[in-house]
Amino acid sequence: LAVVTAAWAFRHHEMSVLASENARLLAISDRHSRLLEGLSKVMIEVTGLQSPAAVIAAIPAHAGRLLGGQTAGLYLRDERAGGVYLAASWQMPENLYSGPISEGTGVIGRIIASGKPLVVPDYRHWPDRDRALDGSAIVGVVGAPVIWHGQLQAANVVHDRRPAQQ
Repeated sequence: LAVVTAAWAFRHHEMSVLASENARLLAISDRHSRLLEGLSKVMIEVTGLQSPAAVIAAIPAHAGRLLGGQTAGLYLRDERAGGVYLAASWQMPENLYSGPISEGTGVIGRIIASGKPLVVPDYRHWPDRDRALDGSAIVGVVGAPVIWHGQLQAANVVHDRRPAQQ
């Protein structure tokens, strides 16, 4: 009887672990579905905009809302001036932008230099952070390059007071 009880308890534990894992995977799948639905809505709205200025203004606002961030900015690359400049922002206080950003500096500069997305879970302790932002409320940062006609044009970055998730 003790062997049967132990086997039953082990099986019950296995089923509980599987149920927990299924719930976790379902939550991830649900989050991905919501993100894809949001991206679809953004695509439809942005492609309907007529002016480049309207598109530039819409990108950080949509990214910030879609990812649940608190602020967002779109930084355009200006090769002639040799830097990256804030072109549009969403709910971003002025003290978060300290002026032109060099390629390779902070999240924005790294995205412009590499052309690859970047997730920084805790910006306050990230060794490559832009020191001009020390003391800000930024914790999590997610950024992505903006490619137009095969050329890297900008970096779109979303900031949050919570750690960023991969």
